[in-house]
Amino acid sequence: SYHQPTPLVTFFTMTNDQAPPDMKTLEQVFQSWTKRCLKEQDEDKDEMLDTPPTPEVLQQDSQSFFLDLNTKASNSSNPVFLDGDIRIETKSPIEIAVAKLIQDLGAAFSATHHESRYRALHVLVGAIQGCKDTPFSNTLIQLVGGFLLKHCGPIDDDDYGEDYDSMIRNTAIHGLVAMVQLSSSSIASDAELQKAFEIRLQFVQEGIKLRCSAPDNGMSPDTQDMREQLSTLPRSKRSLCFELIESVIKGVVVITNQIASNTSLLQDKSGLQQMMVTFARFASSCLHGESDPRCLQQLLTIFHEMQRAFEPYFLESTREELVFPSEDLFDAVAPYFPIQFSPPPNNVHNITREGLHSALLAVLCYTKMDKNAIAHKRI
Repeated sequence: SYHQPTPLVTFFTMTNDQAPPDMKTLEQVFQSWTKRCLKEQDEDKDEMLDTPPTPEVLQQDSQSFFLDLNTKASNSSNPVFLDGDIRIETKSPIEIAVAKLIQDLGAAFSATHHESRYRALHVLVGAIQGCKDTPFSNTLIQLVGGFLLKHCGPIDDDDYGEDYDSMIRNTAIHGLVAMVQLSSSSIASDAELQKAFEIRLQFVQEGIKLRCSAPDNGMSPDTQDMREQLSTLPRSKRSLCFELIESVIKGVVVITNQIASNTSLLQDKSGLQQMMVTFARFASSCLHGESDPRCLQQLLTIFHEMQRAFEPYFLESTREELVFPSEDLFDAVAPYFPIQFSPPPNNVHNITREGLHSALLAVLCYTKMDKNAIAHKRI
């Protein structure tokens, strides 16, 4: 059965000096969204909610709202956000607004009807997407990510006509896709930097395992079981899982660029190397049994992006187990060589044998970490 997520507000304590000065105005905006998630009438609006906005419209509204809020907050020492008759003045971090949003969406997230939670998730995903240029602290990433994870597991939707199990879980994965790409405001020390990478990489692995878990057990499978269950998901759902892997690799690049000029960091890379080795092996295992050419092209491209993104951290290693696991990638992709694929006459997805061949060779021929591997007799 479905385990009800713990409202995120229980993790937050907002003091008077932390809360936005006009928090009531923020509350009015967020509660208006909550009523739309619950399909209730909004007294602040003239129209009735006989035909409430779709989840996609709610997500777009939330994304636009937070994009504008971020712009005003970054361009002014006393930011003012205007949306019709709504006026918000705040010097507080955007993080407080995100926490406040989840607090006010509590009624929708705890509703017994799956549709309300589905709509509320769209609002939250829109907010995260609207914060795409805003650094988030490790604390908020960890708490919001943990909240999203609780919606990635199996859901009992036997009493509903809609497939809310897939709809809610896919939306939660979309939220993780947006979140793990965010830059970090917690990189002042090696410990904070390692935590920033750790929580992002772990959320991706756990999110995919939960998305692959079957409704009958509700548990996150181990990697071996996950490989089998992932291969049985429909192509679109596998592709979404692979998109999550790609997103965290982009997040690694974002943070790497953030710290490029800080020579005081990364005095000891062993902790980062260990978690990246684990993640690279996990990503490699996702190719198991893949036969769809679109997913194959997607994963091969992702593997090469991972090689390039992780390279700066594996130019040297102090121990054999901290060498980038190139052999795992090789074992995963080698069975596809040579490429045996002939595109259909109506090749609407533009997947070609040449494209697959080039993507495969890009992974197999990447040698920039080989010197370190040879030094430890790994290749």
